[in-house]
Parts: sequence; C-alpha cells; structure tokens
Amino acid sequence: MGLSFGAQAHYCVPQVHSDIVTEEGNVIVWVNSDRFTINDQGGLKVGPHPVSLNAEQQETLATYHSMVLRDLPYVRSTLSNELSEIVRRIDGTLATELGSTSRSRRDLAMLHQQLEVQLVSALGVLSSPQLNHQEVKRITSELDSQVNKFIARVSASGISDLAMMDVPQGQDRMTAIAERLSEVEANIRDTVAELQPRLVQVNSQVCERLEKWQQQEQKIQSQIPALSTWQSVTLTAK
Repeated sequence: MGLSFGAQAHYCVPQVHSDIVTEEGNVIVWVNSDRFTINDQGGLKVGPHPVSLNAEQQETLATYHSMVLRDLPYVRSTLSNELSEIVRRIDGTLATELGSTSRSRRDLAMLHQQLEVQLVSALGVLSSPQLNHQEVKRITSELDSQVNKFIARVSASGISDLAMMDVPQGQDRMTAIAERLSEVEANIRDTVAELQPRLVQVNSQVCERLEKWQQQEQKIQSQIPALSTWQSVTLTAK
C-alpha cells in the first residue's frame, strides 16, 4: 500500500488480508465472514458475542485499537497528499512542455480524480478511514500501469498541442512533432524519476507503522486463542 510508480529502490509491500473499519470508536476487523469488534478498553466481541479476556489480553487489544485509530487517518491523508504532489509535478511539466491549455493536462486531472475515487474505495475518507483489502490489492497492482498508460497517451493527445509548432526549414512536420513528443514523454518520466526518493521515504514511513501492526497482531495471536489465526497485515520486501 504505497505509491511506487516504478521505483527501483528497495521498498516494502504491505499485504492486507482483512477489511478494517472504524465505527463509533470501535475497530471492526472482518476476517472472511467473521466480525471482530475491539473497543478502546480492549474488549472483544466475535460477532455479537463478548469474549472473556484477562487484563493482559485486554491491554494488548487496547494497544492495537489505538494503533489503528492513529494510523489509518495518517495512511489515508499521506497517500492522498503524495498523489496530489505527484500530479502537481507532472502537470507542471505538461504545462511547460505542451502549454497551459494542453489536452494532456485535462487527461491528467481526470486520472487524478479516478485515483482519488479508488483511494476512497480502499481507504475511506479522513472522517471514517478504513482498509478494504480487495480494493487495496487492486490499486497496488494497477497503479503503475495506469500512470504508464497515461504517459504513453501523451504522445497521442500531444499531437494537437504541437500542431502549430515551428519546424526547421526542410524538416518534415510530422517527424518533428514525433521527435518533440518523444522528448516530452522522456521529460515526464524524468519528473517521475525525480520523485522516487520522496516516494521511497513515504513508503518507509507507512511501512514503519504497519510493521508495528504486524508485531502487535503476532502478540495478539499468541495471547488470545480465539484470534490465533488472525492476521490483517503482513509486509514483504521488493
């Protein structure tokens, strides 16, 4: 769960296995069709049924509850902010290369809107954050390809932007436009590449928090028999 955009540096890939929602101060985790509800005191219900826990078990669940309520809004806002920054930087390159009225800028705005809708499906809104594991999986598997397809489309939409460009005497107009579009595409990819250190840093910050989730879940598994197979997040290196 992060913005990689073809990053070559090592980064972690969170794998989300369960749906998590927050509701009336409770953390609700769906594992398959089972509903687990954790309150701020570490109380646990499986479906509608309370589970008897000792003080240590409740403390472990209360800590997990606090982590989720703290980190879900952070992850949601961080990814949204980083997406906006990436779009802003690419848009600046498009405006410089193709002009302020470029069709490619409108296409980028549409892509940004689509990605924000996908973020809402996966992570909810700031006032009610969530983790939808199927949507998270879909976004992380498709994000790079969506961006790459957009960059490839610039060559098609940019033709109209460059239709009136000055061409050196004796050079074929279409050849000159094709060469210019190739330069534009390369400059966009350079802009994305310049963002990689920032994206890797954001990925690291998100994974640092989720690693603590994973550790706390392992503690929960060892302490509470009813949750011995419960696992919502695991991290792998890429």
